[in-house]
Amino acid sequence: MQAQHISAQQHVGVAKSAAEISKRTQNLAQVYSTLQFLERCVSACEVLADELGPETYTHPLHEHINECIVASENLS
Repeated sequence: MQAQHISAQQHVGVAKSAAEISKRTQNLAQVYSTLQFLERCVSACEVLADELGPETYTHPLHEHINECIVASENLS
């Protein structure tokens, strides 16, 4: 009887651990997905910055794009 109780407790412990690992895995998957999205955004911003050309480097939009690129690079 005691062995069954210990086995049941172990099963509950394993289930809790599995649920915690699953939650962490989902969180990591979300973070990875967000990072991939940011990388695509940075790439698009870099292309746009190149297309705007040097004559627009002082334009507020261009400056904002550069700030976004730098901020995204600092995250990775």
